Parts: sequence; structure tokens; C-alpha cells
Amino acid sequence: MSDSAKVRKDMDTTYPEPLSVLRKYALGPEYPQSFFKRQQKKNVRRGSRFRTQPVTFDEIKEVDEDAASPDAVETPGTELASSMSHGDIRAGFLDFAKKRQASRRREAAVVDQKRQEQEMLQQQQQ
Repeated sequence: MSDSAKVRKDMDTTYPEPLSVLRKYALGPEYPQSFFKRQQKKNVRRGSRFRTQPVTFDEIKEVDEDAASPDAVETPGTELASSMSHGDIRAGFLDFAKKRQASRRREAAVVDQKRQEQEMLQQQQQ
């Protein structure tokens, strides 16, 4: 083993990094520049995110008064499902099912009528 190899081996055991400090930076920094840019943008975003305007109690009262005005007329369709009883929900579903079944029958009747018209036209052409 030559002397230079021995010295290099001893240096590697003592200093695990390469001998040249310049070589370290030639390979690139430990953390790329984009990492720092990303961190900086992230910190800027956090500062202005989730900010709300303060609301006074007077403004809240105004909104409550508007909601409680007698002009507002509730329609039965705006009720919450949680406030409806099981029977009301079932009745609504049955109404929906009946309407859907009737519309399917109408669609089927229209399709049958068109099919019969096409058959009559084909018979007349022959």
C-alpha cells in the first residue's frame, strides 16, 4: 500500500467527508435553494390564512331580526329531514315513488306508440 493511500485511509476514518472542502459545494448544498423558497412561501401564507373580520353583537342582532321577520313564509319543502317524523318521510317517499312510476308508464307509452307508428310505416312501404 502506498503512503498516499494510507494517509487517505487514515483521513477517511478520522474525517468521513471528502478531503476537499470545495468538492463538497461543487456537488451542491445539503438543502437545495427551492427548499428554502418553499419554506418562505409557506410561512407567508400562514400569516394571512384563516383570518376573519370581527363581528359585533349589534350586527348579530340585526341578522337575527331579519331571520325572525314575519314576512318570511316557510314552505314545507324547506323542513330539515331530522325534524320530520318517520311517517312523514315515508309518505314523502311513497309520493315520489308514485310520481316516478307514473312518469315511467308515460315514457313506455310514448315508446310503444312510436314503435307502432314505425311498424305501420314499414308495412305501408312494402
